[in-house]
Amino acid sequence: MANTLVTKTAIPISIINRSLEKLDQLNFVVIRPVVEELKIIAKFAKTYHVSVYDATYAVLAQEKNCDLITADSKFADRVNLPFVKHLTSVNINS
Repeated sequence: MANTLVTKTAIPISIINRSLEKLDQLNFVVIRPVVEELKIIAKFAKTYHVSVYDATYAVLAQEKNCDLITADSKFADRVNLPFVKHLTSVNINS
């Protein structure tokens, strides 16, 4: 999240910091991928010519059968998968 807020938006650092503090309060569980998962991630990255960093989120979304909403239009266009959606195509009010 921090990377996206910093690199894909024009949000000031003070708001980024507050956003990260709010995220911390949600008590997310951090999962470290095991080697077998990393192999799947690496294959995805090679297949779609994307970074392992981006592939990790896509593979996780695919495994959890949920959408990956990204601000990275190049990534969304490159993989062109129905569960990878660009932020501008998502109606967050519904």
